[in-house]
Amino acid sequence: MDKKRLEVPDGEKKIADVHVQPSELSTEKPENVGETIQKAQTTLSESKLSARQTAFAERIIWAAEQLSSTVEESAAAIQQIQKTMEQLATMAQEYASTAEESKIAVNEINKSVASIKASLQN
Repeated sequence: MDKKRLEVPDGEKKIADVHVQPSELSTEKPENVGETIQKAQTTLSESKLSARQTAFAERIIWAAEQLSSTVEESAAAIQQIQKTMEQLATMAQEYASTAEESKIAVNEINKSVASIKASLQN
């Protein structure tokens, strides 16, 4: 087994150890090597693009989950506000009823006082 060291051609300082078997050596004609390199570069570019698209999709999913959570919290808060408003409306009706009863009672007291005053004057 021959060991060869290849420098990664993307300009980075990475070095990979490659184990080459004689059966793995290319038998392509030299004119096809350029085409093979072009295909490899295209595949690499596509995989980088796919990785970026995946990362972007993951960010969109995260944002959608956050939005969904916020909407659920808002819906719960709105339900609580609605419940509180209904309680306030009930209390307001009770106060209005009590005020009406108080008004009637004050009128009755006024009539009684007027009647007592008239009796005293006689």
